[in-house]
Amino acid sequence: AGVASDVKYIRCDTCTFLVHAAHAQVVSARVAEPSLNEERVQTIIESMCKPESENGAWLRKLDMVEQGRTIVLEHQAVDGPCGRECLTVSMACEALLEEGWENELGEALFAHTEAEDDLVATACNGWSSACTRKVPKTDASRPAGPQFRPYTELERAQQNAKFGKAHVPGSFAESDLLRVFGLSPDGASVEGWHEEELGHAQSAREIDLNLDPGFVRVER
Repeated sequence: AGVASDVKYIRCDTCTFLVHAAHAQVVSARVAEPSLNEERVQTIIESMCKPESENGAWLRKLDMVEQGRTIVLEHQAVDGPCGRECLTVSMACEALLEEGWENELGEALFAHTEAEDDLVATACNGWSSACTRKVPKTDASRPAGPQFRPYTELERAQQNAKFGKAHVPGSFAESDLLRVFGLSPDGASVEGWHEEELGHAQSAREIDLNLDPGFVRVER
């Protein structure tokens, strides 16, 4: 879980990263969807604070770093599992948008009339007070947070598969799994299949069972 008491230390940094990330997401969406409308932009903004979403991926690349009695957010080259610090930044992000300026942000991003850095200044120093107030010092007794940890190779493959970006090593599509176990989609025998197909299925089954005789993941 995130640490609510840490939110006040990272409001300004979170606001800055949020607006930059939202700008990048909308630019990418505009390339993919030439007919992008304002409603779609608002949908993007609404998911920006959700680290489990693709639009919230920026949260998984931030590390809360203690510098004396202050905390700064540092962008990492790669993303990692969303632990305590990631969830804390997510809480700060939600608190910022709950201030009521997400519509203004959406309109500005859709209109594309402000440069990115100018939009950050408008949002974090105008619509929000995130960067206008002095950041409080941390309590001297506050323990340091955990070190940033990037995804392992397997975790990254699973994360990519979640968003349809890549196949997870060792997993099977459902249709392939049915072939491996000699079944057709309706559960009947596959006696009518070509001999070559059955030989391929048998090889795949032997390879997988040699690697892991107790577990097969099904991909739908």
